[in-house]
Amino acid sequence: MGLVFAPEEHKYFLDGRELASVSSLIAPLGERMPEELEGAFALAAERGTALHAVLAALWDGNPDAEMELPEEYEPYLGGIRRFLSEHTIEPVAVEEPICSSALGIAGTPDLLCYFDGKLSLLDYKFVGQVAKTRAKAQLNFYALIYEEQGVFAESLYIIQFLADGYRLYPVSLGREE
Repeated sequence: MGLVFAPEEHKYFLDGRELASVSSLIAPLGERMPEELEGAFALAAERGTALHAVLAALWDGNPDAEMELPEEYEPYLGGIRRFLSEHTIEPVAVEEPICSSALGIAGTPDLLCYFDGKLSLLDYKFVGQVAKTRAKAQLNFYALIYEEQGVFAESLYIIQFLADGYRLYPVSLGREE
């Protein structure tokens, strides 16, 4: 049967047994969202979902993916284009669910790739402020799961996409500390 991801519920199952999601494990590292900001966070989540889909389509060889983007998200394409023009990226796994049966956890990393020649895990963000503690924990959980499968990332990065730009945040691997 193997790993099954139920996206509508954001739940993972391995051979019928529910696994803890990486998202649920890192949730305590963030603050509770004030009610007055819930609408803004919902819009940011919608934007992130749309732009993640654009990147996944680009990695899949669909150069017209950005044509399908709603007009209000187009400023972020400048940041994506700049990032792609400044780095060499060879995708290995694009938004593929992974799990650790030993730890009972699962998640869906944004991208496992060769990033400027190094096997790397990348996590994209399309927000003004990045919750770095959460994102670092998330990437390290993914690295740990991949290591159980014999895949050893050399580097981890958070990429914050902005209108016409981006910020790249290197993340320390947990095994280095």
